[in-house]
Amino acid sequence: MKEKLLAIDEELAQIEAIPYDECSPDQVKRHHELCKERWAMEPPVGFEFLGRRCN
Repeated sequence: MKEKLLAIDEELAQIEAIPYDECSPDQVKRHHELCKERWAMEPPVGFEFLGRRCN
């Protein structure tokens, strides 16, 4: 599972490096799919606020 998470994070980073207004609709759709897949594997535990995790 850890390898899959790393692969997802790497692909997300590549997409997120592109300014949003320059992304194709397919890239935006893929980003949403990757986020859903990642959150299904490892749900977020809280929100980050000023660099700190808040549960």
